Amino acid sequence: MNRCTSIFALMLFASGVFAQDSSMKVEENGEVISGNSWLTHTQLGEGIWVINDNQQDNVYLVEGDRLALVIDTGIGFQNLKTYVQSITAKPLVVVNTHGHPDHAGGNHVFDEVHIHKNELDVLGYYTSEPVMKDTYNRFAGTLMPDHLLDKNKNTAALILIDEGFQFDLGNRTLKVIHLPAHSPGSIALYDTKSHHLFTGDAANQHVWLQIKYALSVEDFLISIRKLLGSQEPVNLLLPGHGEPLKPDHLNVLAAGAEKIIAGKCEVTPYDSPLGKEISCHHKDVVIVYKKENIKATSKK
Repeated sequence: MNRCTSIFALMLFASGVFAQDSSMKVEENGEVISGNSWLTHTQLGEGIWVINDNQQDNVYLVEGDRLALVIDTGIGFQNLKTYVQSITAKPLVVVNTHGHPDHAGGNHVFDEVHIHKNELDVLGYYTSEPVMKDTYNRFAGTLMPDHLLDKNKNTAALILIDEGFQFDLGNRTLKVIHLPAHSPGSIALYDTKSHHLFTGDAANQHVWLQIKYALSVEDFLISIRKLLGSQEPVNLLLPGHGEPLKPDHLNVLAAGAEKIIAGKCEVTPYDSPLGKEISCHHKDVVIVYKKENIKATSKK
């Protein structure tokens, strides 16, 4: 097994292709009626939980004195709203870090969802019924449940947000940081109480810039440098996939992107459920990109 294949095998395991519980049964609204829960959770600190979406992605719950913020809604297999209400009794506010199916697939169980104003096309495409079905097949290794069919699900009202928007939860505020790259409207959220940074898919160990709507490697570097230039102290990065990361991870991401732009990173084949790609490996980071999408659009 070569380096790329072994890394991707680990990514497949992390993404849940091998984690499906075939005994699990759900009702039309996504409630589990038999088998193990698709969702599980772990408390990370005071008022912060990570909800494991059956190894597909990380959903986070952040609780203040008045409200609780749900960061991303997962792939939608199980009813996330009901699950979160088993953890907190606080009224819920919901935000998508971006519009991909593993982060916005559960929007339908909520009345309102906040999302960046530049992410509407991404959300519409990636949560469409054909793309959701394909996502379940390629990544989750199971059929999409019937409650995610368009005819069976509600549509959450969207509240558009931008850089600087703040979620005041009561004695806890989370600030929105716009980080276009993985998608045009990707955001991170900075928790002023814990000093943790919830990064969505903007700063994972595997960064995907090869997918539909993704921006360039140069745009990605600009977004990472934006985080590095912040004067706010950061204790941990809490990514959309994988374990918490130390803040220095941002420096590794920036260095990897700089190598691609300078033409100094060895091009490594990268096989994904979406097809054959190319990537740059730098320390513990893998950046997947397209050769024609290295420079920012304005500089091409």
